Amino acid sequence: MTSQNKKPKTKFCKNCQKRRAIKNFPKRYDKSATQGQLSQECRKCRQAKISERKSRCRESIRQYKASKGCKICGYNDERALVLHHRDPKEKTLEVSNMISRAYAQKTIFEEVEKCDVLCQNCHSILHHEEAKKK
Repeated sequence: MTSQNKKPKTKFCKNCQKRRAIKNFPKRYDKSATQGQLSQECRKCRQAKISERKSRCRESIRQYKASKGCKICGYNDERALVLHHRDPKEKTLEVSNMISRAYAQKTIFEEVEKCDVLCQNCHSILHHEEAKKK
């Protein structure tokens, strides 16, 4: 076997600028032409980037809820505010699950647009009243 037929055992990370073993580079699973190829970033750098993006998204959602306040009573302490889907049939996924799964912020906010901001109390009362109607 010639040296030209051997697969490389290391790859250069474009982010941390370090040469790492191939096993440290995940395959790409996006819908681009590079699907199935190895990422240009090592797992460690990729995970750090994803964690940062999730944190920014959580903060954006927190600020959004605080700025809106409860649609029913006006309470605006974001620690007790939740997103309530107006029509459960249109719900793709819980917003918190979308953040955890690292969905794009644009996609997450498209889901947020389907929701009302409610305080925990009003949310509980709303669901209780809906259950009584059934």
